[in-house]
Amino acid sequence: MKLEELFDAQAQQAVVEAVKAVEKESAAEVVPVVVGAAGHYPQAAWRAAALGALAGSALVSLLLKLVEVWGWPLEFWILTPPFVGAALGWLLASTLPPVARVFLTQEEMTTQVRERAEHAFLTEEVFATK
Repeated sequence: MKLEELFDAQAQQAVVEAVKAVEKESAAEVVPVVVGAAGHYPQAAWRAAALGALAGSALVSLLLKLVEVWGWPLEFWILTPPFVGAALGWLLASTLPPVARVFLTQEEMTTQVRERAEHAFLTEEVFATK
């Protein structure tokens, strides 16, 4: 992922200035690293799928209370809604990061970001500076 795709020139300059300020006040050398995403969160998709299964069942239960539905076997009404709800929940959480964040704790996200930063530090050899 290219830096220019994520940040405009003004934002990039702000990062440069912030790095200079920190390096001026300390002995540290700061090397910003930008990645597209810190990681994948399969637990978010599973949690969304579980909620989707429950929501699908609840929605159909409510529908059957309000509307008389004829012609469909009872098994269809029992089995299909949880599967459809689970699939929809999983799909939404897997493809839309804002939806996935709803199903994650702050600790899970912080841990994943830290691990991704450590990985980038090693694979990009960020330690090999001046």
